[in-house]
Amino acid sequence: AWMQVPYLVWSCFALYLNIGVWLLNR
Repeated sequence: AWMQVPYLVWSCFALYLNIGVWLLNR
């Protein structure tokens, strides 16, 4: 369960990054 924490943080960071790029490229 402890190893899933960094994966969750990274997935959220990647999600926000993808949304930011999508908004800039819209």
